[in-house]
Amino acid sequence: MHSLSKLAGLVVLATASCAGPNVDRAAQERFLAELGRTTVTVFPAHVNRAGGEEFDERAAARIAALANERGWFDARTSSSHVSLPTAWYMNEAKMLGDSAAAFADFVREHPVETRYALIADYLLGTHGVGGVHVVVVDGEGRVVDVSLWNSHWDAFREVQPKDVDGCTEVVLRGLARQWPARAGSAAPER
Repeated sequence: MHSLSKLAGLVVLATASCAGPNVDRAAQERFLAELGRTTVTVFPAHVNRAGGEEFDERAAARIAALANERGWFDARTSSSHVSLPTAWYMNEAKMLGDSAAAFADFVREHPVETRYALIADYLLGTHGVGGVHVVVVDGEGRVVDVSLWNSHWDAFREVQPKDVDGCTEVVLRGLARQWPARAGSAAPER
């Protein structure tokens, strides 16, 4: 049953490609190949509260700590708040795509000192958490990786997030499943 839910989520993302994130496949391959030996700036989580926005520095610190512990990359946190779109749509992939494009634009306009940048985006509606997203872009602002967790995904169902801390826990569990630990990794590049 869980496999069908995951497949359904992937189908939603694939069929919404015109409205969903525009991931640069070559840049994504580079990012995944560099896991364990690269650097990433982690920005405070963007919290979309049904049209209003907040930011959570603690989420960035928790994500960076896990990334460093797991050896995914040398993670550094930023205190800069990145405003992302707050419009809500029935198509969650469109929301993720809009956020990814806005984050890519931000990094192009505000260069980071690391090779990559990461932001989590939490959708907290009036009836609970609608979704948890993560976007990774390279230093040139190309989208290299996106993650979407909602009620179709194990990490989300296990946590059943109700607040910002719950959303961050979904990110930690979700990333731990999709990025392997890199014990004994080489020194980070830029």
